[in-house]
Amino acid sequence: MPRRIGLLATLAAGFLAVAFATPGPAAAFKTEVVTEIGHTFAVQGEPNNGGVALGLSFLWPIEGRYRIGLMGSGDELGDSITRLLGPNGEDLGPAAGGTRYTWGGAVRLEAHPLSQHRVNPFGLLTWGIYRVQEDLQGQSIDTNYAAGLAIGGGALHALNAQHAVGLMLRGQWLSHGSSNGYMSAGLVWRWKWEGASVPTPAGTTTTK
Repeated sequence: MPRRIGLLATLAAGFLAVAFATPGPAAAFKTEVVTEIGHTFAVQGEPNNGGVALGLSFLWPIEGRYRIGLMGSGDELGDSITRLLGPNGEDLGPAAGGTRYTWGGAVRLEAHPLSQHRVNPFGLLTWGIYRVQEDLQGQSIDTNYAAGLAIGGGALHALNAQHAVGLMLRGQWLSHGSSNGYMSAGLVWRWKWEGASVPTPAGTTTTK
């Protein structure tokens, strides 16, 4: 539980950094906030039993069907349980073993269909920098920074003009560290915020 709290705190700090790195007021009027919660699986290396996967993205529309923005994520890759042995070999019970997790930030690109239906597919591509960490009983024993590439997709159901929910599947590859890759799947909630119109100088026209 403590490491999950730490993971959530680290991810929240990353979310704030992403928010402060967003474009200026004019671009922020069409921001789409994407939150994801799920589980990791098919993890390479040991331990590999997976864990919680969290993500938060801020996206902006480009060329109608595309979105681009920044993403912060934190994923548990797995933990292990060992047995404590006494001086005479007696079993003293279970103890926490190694724990692996990764967190970082990335540029995110999405593609969506031009026409909207009840359920709409989407594809995503991310590239960023990640910290891959391995702990043993609360002490860090291995830390690496890696470039990461992710490819995935999912389906969304629009609740109204601003909100949509859906499912997502993502494959993550890492260039370095105790794990070279893993999969994650989970739930997606998206909130599209469009603020007030930006004033237009006299003598100019706008297009949508």
